[in-house]
Amino acid sequence: MPAAEDLHHLIELQKKDSGLDMLRARLKAIPAELENLQDGLDEERGALDAHREAQKKLALSRKDLELELRECEEGTKKHQSELNQVKANDAFKALLTEIEEGKKHAGELETGILAAMEGLDASAAEEKKLAAEFAAFEKSFQTRAAALASEKQGLESALQSGQEERNAFAAGLDQSLVSKYEHIRKQRGTAVCAVRDQGGNFACSGCNMSLRPQAVVAAKKKDAITQCDSCQRILFVPEAK
Repeated sequence: MPAAEDLHHLIELQKKDSGLDMLRARLKAIPAELENLQDGLDEERGALDAHREAQKKLALSRKDLELELRECEEGTKKHQSELNQVKANDAFKALLTEIEEGKKHAGELETGILAAMEGLDASAAEEKKLAAEFAAFEKSFQTRAAALASEKQGLESALQSGQEERNAFAAGLDQSLVSKYEHIRKQRGTAVCAVRDQGGNFACSGCNMSLRPQAVVAAKKKDAITQCDSCQRILFVPEAK
């Protein structure tokens, strides 16, 4: 098989391998993308749960205040009923003081209860908003997750068929040349590279090192496989456009 045809086949093989590499890279990226989506969903759920927990605590605080208010009012009523039974002036004054303090504390409790009620109203509105946002986020998550699962399935199928096609193609080539190509590819990532013309100074596009004139001439002739002296990549000269 002429070297020019060998080179053409190696370039085609590299195209197939590059396509497979892209499929593998995308497949590798999907789990991380799913994890990021899940993290976002967990964060949204966490914010909603935290808000609901704070809402429960506020409701419990309101109940505690209401209970304390009832106890305070009952205490005040008791002291008021005791006024008629007290004979000593000091005791009478003490009861009046406790009644006044009870009324003052009751007023403070009522203010606290009102603030708690307003807070609960505001919290309920915010909870409704957060719940709607979470529902929308969850729907988006499910849609995207399903799309990624479908994409993953398609990529796996394409990778399998592409790998089979690549292997069948490689099987029809000179195996010593394929071994050389695969060894360079394993070491360098790219096995076949174009000769780049930098205004008369030619370089390997793989390692960017200047090429000997003899190597450039050999690559142009295409009568033998030519490799870069620096990186050992196989060289080819692009067809003039």
